[in-house]
Amino acid sequence: MFLMYQLRRPDILPAGDRGIRNAIWTAYRLDQPPSVGEVERMGTRWAPNRTYAAALLWASLRRAGPR
Repeated sequence: MFLMYQLRRPDILPAGDRGIRNAIWTAYRLDQPPSVGEVERMGTRWAPNRTYAAALLWASLRRAGPR
């Protein structure tokens, strides 16, 4: 979070964050939440803008509500 919000790094994906994992679980309609490794692999497609992808994933949780 420090890298994202204080240093404004554009390519940080907190793959272990439970919110990110839940957002991907919901958005991709997976059977179970993805592992940290799966999130890291999926995130390679979002480089070099993984920070922005993370922000959008967190925002999607506010709209979707609990799963």
